[in-house]
Amino acid sequence: MKIAFVDLGRHFGGIEVYMLSLLAERKKQGKKDVILARKDSAFFQKLTEAGYGKETLAVGFDLGSIREARRRLKEEKVEMIHTNGINSGMFASLLGLKVKCVATVHGDAAFDRIEKNILIQRGFVWLENRLLKKCNQVIAVSEAIKEILIGRGIPSEKIKVIHNGIEKMDYTAAEGPDGQEKNLFRICFVGRLEKVKGCEYLIKALAELKDQAYLCDIYGEGSLKEELKLLCKEVGIEEKVVFKGFSGEIRKVLNLYDVLVQPSLFEAFPLTPLEAMNAGVLVIGSNVGGMKELIQDGETGLKFEAGQAHELAEKIRRVIENEAEAAAIKENAYRLFEEEYTKEIMCEKTFKLLESI
Repeated sequence: MKIAFVDLGRHFGGIEVYMLSLLAERKKQGKKDVILARKDSAFFQKLTEAGYGKETLAVGFDLGSIREARRRLKEEKVEMIHTNGINSGMFASLLGLKVKCVATVHGDAAFDRIEKNILIQRGFVWLENRLLKKCNQVIAVSEAIKEILIGRGIPSEKIKVIHNGIEKMDYTAAEGPDGQEKNLFRICFVGRLEKVKGCEYLIKALAELKDQAYLCDIYGEGSLKEELKLLCKEVGIEEKVVFKGFSGEIRKVLNLYDVLVQPSLFEAFPLTPLEAMNAGVLVIGSNVGGMKELIQDGETGLKFEAGQAHELAEKIRRVIENEAEAAAIKENAYRLFEEEYTKEIMCEKTFKLLESI
């Protein structure tokens, strides 16, 4: 079966990592698929670098792109279209091809646009619902997303939950920090510096831990960066927090940290906590969305109620002051990652579902 994989996102993030995992596994199996990506996007560049130039068609929302994509998919005798995101679903719908369609839903259409006004949020929810109801099958990356979709009228029997998975990375030869930093408790945050990611609550929590010897690195860019820097100064921890900017190589250094904090107001099923589990880093996450399914409090990580900075501070303090408990949690989390959340497990479940359609 030949599949057209569609991702028209402008940036490179979790969805694109997911796509590359599926594409690599399909290629390993000898499958020859077609990929549609937005012109001049970071994803298109990554596809070219990864050797998918011949399989990839750069498209946009113009009549020429739609006609060329329709011609290419007919010529290639594509039997199924797999979309990722609302833009991808819109483009696939415009193609008007009579083939099977599967959509993977990676987030909440409203929460993903929390910075927008309510009318824009509702508009995207309405559009996503229209697109998903036309699909033969919907893949939700967590039970939380499935429940949201059911609440919006998508039939339960059409939705299959397949959790995200990532490629396992070996950290056995990695080196730790040197000098002064070696004696510091090291915390990191990885994500967009936007309201939905909740970085402000981490900063407020850290302000309650001034008595502790720690260093927090914040990886990411976004519209709130300067506001968050100002907040660090206001609460007196600017010397303990470093804004590192965006890094595409975060996995290579993740094992240097003691804790990853994921203080989001909502998460469908994030990849960074999986990367932390793989790296032997304890995850402290807000009790929302797919994080509820990933973290068993006190067993595979620690949870706190979203937006509660004081509770988050107490969780961080608990890790600092209880090394034996933290070590046991990290071990449990690594075992869970290996058993349930590797790239191979995700791909096997996904391809089995696609073939069944």
